[in-house]
Amino acid sequence: IAISNTGTGGRYGIQCAMAIAATQCDVVGNLLITPHENGVIYGTNSTVTKVRHNTIISPGLEGIWSGNNGAGVSLENNIISTTYSQCIDKQTNNVERYNDLYGCSTPVANSDTPTSAGTGTVTNNPNLTSTYSTPANSSLRRAGIANGWCLDARGRPCWNPPDIGSYQATSGDPANTRSVRQ
Repeated sequence: IAISNTGTGGRYGIQCAMAIAATQCDVVGNLLITPHENGVIYGTNSTVTKVRHNTIISPGLEGIWSGNNGAGVSLENNIISTTYSQCIDKQTNNVERYNDLYGCSTPVANSDTPTSAGTGTVTNNPNLTSTYSTPANSSLRRAGIANGWCLDARGRPCWNPPDIGSYQATSGDPANTRSVRQ
């Protein structure tokens, strides 16, 4: 499990290429900046995998590459901002919901079509701040889907509904009006 990490550069932001069958690898609440290849990469044997509440900025290749993962990967509430052709390279059985896939010509290979905010995957400019959080007027605040436990890049719990991306707006953040936590 990779939770609440910040990484810059490297070949991959986070790699879950398991050699052992039926190995779970969850990636939650991470900020991954300019990995040379993929932001998150999965191998064939990773199963029951969740990629949630991450922000991936300018990967050299896909933001998320899921290999031939027969069990599928749950991709929810992520921001991927890139100029590469594909934000997500889906191989088999992925479930993608409530992601912001910005800047790529093919948001998701072999999968869904982005729709409007609040109903599914969007292709909005996330307009992130210099610290990679969403600004007060962002359409990504409270636009995610609650999906069980969640921690952001600072180790803080998510709201219900959660923000899309690796940071959740909290009471100390500018123009935040939330009063209830998940």
